[in-house]
Amino acid sequence: MAIAGDQPRLPCGRLVDDVWDRIDAPPTAHEQSCEFCTEARGRLARLAEATAELRLNDDQDPAMQIGVGVKSAIMQIARTEIRRSRILPLERPAHHEVEASLAISEQAVTAVIRAAADTVPGLRARRCTVDLDTSRTMETAPNAPPEPAVVIVELRVAVAVHVSILEAVAACRARIEERMSRRTGLIISAINITVEDLYDD
Repeated sequence: MAIAGDQPRLPCGRLVDDVWDRIDAPPTAHEQSCEFCTEARGRLARLAEATAELRLNDDQDPAMQIGVGVKSAIMQIARTEIRRSRILPLERPAHHEVEASLAISEQAVTAVIRAAADTVPGLRARRCTVDLDTSRTMETAPNAPPEPAVVIVELRVAVAVHVSILEAVAACRARIEERMSRRTGLIISAINITVEDLYDD
């Protein structure tokens, strides 16, 4: 499940296009410390180097000229790669079933979680992962209505120095639970929040 028109984002929330636009500039403080931006910069840099080599060949061999759409094609490949993510079932598989019939991408779910967390004043969402709670299968009678899948949320956040960490984390959990129930229908068995940084407003 994806929202049409959404620009692909890295798990840290940065737009892939923003990383590409700065590929010739030194990495920002965030990009230096973020594993996702570092990996994306490395891949895009290699693509940029490859196209630079092809452009050099163009100068020497007109028959090898690159079309004007090369950059667009490169970015389309990069966007497609970023969009790929793990798939989570929306329904809880019955004990005898291998998988549920309805599913959603982990990227779509983590986008909902980060958006909910970012509504808490003085708290910024960072890395987020969602895993199916495999201990929560169900024994149901034939033709029984499906039940929502159960997931475990792992979220890393930064909190402003003037904010109560306990209050911010409690508010964050409540907003994630409310928005996840409303937007995805998934049931959350645990929301594990790690405060990994403090920042000044």
